[in-house]
Amino acid sequence: MNVSLLPAKVAAKQLDVSKKTLFKWCKEGRLNYIALPGKKHPGPYKFSQAAIDMFIARHEIKATNNTPAVRWKPPKKKAA
Repeated sequence: MNVSLLPAKVAAKQLDVSKKTLFKWCKEGRLNYIALPGKKHPGPYKFSQAAIDMFIARHEIKATNNTPAVRWKPPKKKAA
């Protein structure tokens, strides 16, 4: 099995988040990763494309025809 591992910079770009957010999700157990051995423990984080794709699929919100549109309303001003 030949799996290509992505560096954190590439994984963060695919998910459109910062590396800081990516590492936070890893720490929280929300995103699977591989910590390679290195000078620091743990070493550099790597991500499989399958893990990124699975993360996206788990967080995708499916559209339905009967879901009402949610519109933003500005907060009401308090009377003085």
